[in-house]
Amino acid sequence: MVTAPVGPANGAPLVEFADVLNRAALADAQAVAVVTAADNAGRRWRLYAMDTDGLGGTNSVQFPELGSSSVAGLAAGDWSVLVEARVFWPVPGTTPADFVLAEVRRQEITYARSTARVFTVQ
Repeated sequence: MVTAPVGPANGAPLVEFADVLNRAALADAQAVAVVTAADNAGRRWRLYAMDTDGLGGTNSVQFPELGSSSVAGLAAGDWSVLVEARVFWPVPGTTPADFVLAEVRRQEITYARSTARVFTVQ
């Protein structure tokens, strides 16, 4: 599901992955891809990306470049990256922008997880 990197990334990588989410299968369902990267020290970052289109194709998520901020990012070196695809029951009157993390386990109806790929980050 995660596209293998072509070579080392200079800074935070762009992660591309197959779009396996089909929110159209259930009217007003919410679909999200959770992209997790972990460095060799075990520190993890999770990015949540709403999927508002149909099934198929490729999606991408850019990890933030934190070098100039006071926030600690992941360490340079090998990152293990995986993607989890989730679809949630619709809540009447909501849009994908109304995603609430507290509802994740209670509302989840579809789940898929990729195998991890190694990204080398310089």
